Amino acid sequence: MSYQFSEEDLSGITRSVMALLHDWGIAPADQIRLLGLPEHTKPRALSRYRNGAPLPHEDDVLRRAHHLLSIANSLEIAFPHNAALANYWVTTECDLFGGRTPLAIMLEEGADGIERMARYLNAGFEAW
Repeated sequence: MSYQFSEEDLSGITRSVMALLHDWGIAPADQIRLLGLPEHTKPRALSRYRNGAPLPHEDDVLRRAHHLLSIANSLEIAFPHNAALANYWVTTECDLFGGRTPLAIMLEEGADGIERMARYLNAGFEAW
């Protein structure tokens, strides 16, 4: 799948993803891993993205961003009156995930784990 966005659209997506990761309370090093940025990326480099510089126009990075935003959308639907609870879901251990947190799955499994969490939520919290 190839993602095509204008620079303006990509900047907006980037700001949304960075705000989301901040709201979830994700540590900078884990943000880098979740986004699939190069390992040598320094945490201070994330400020460029928070300030509107677009994420790299690479399919893996954009796939991750797409699924992270899908997770956020599903959580907003699931917890429409409690954003804190929606944010808390990402870092809460779950028996359905073998006692792991959704964040742990996403970090351990990379893009596939992020997509799996998005599919789980999009399926309406059905059995995993």
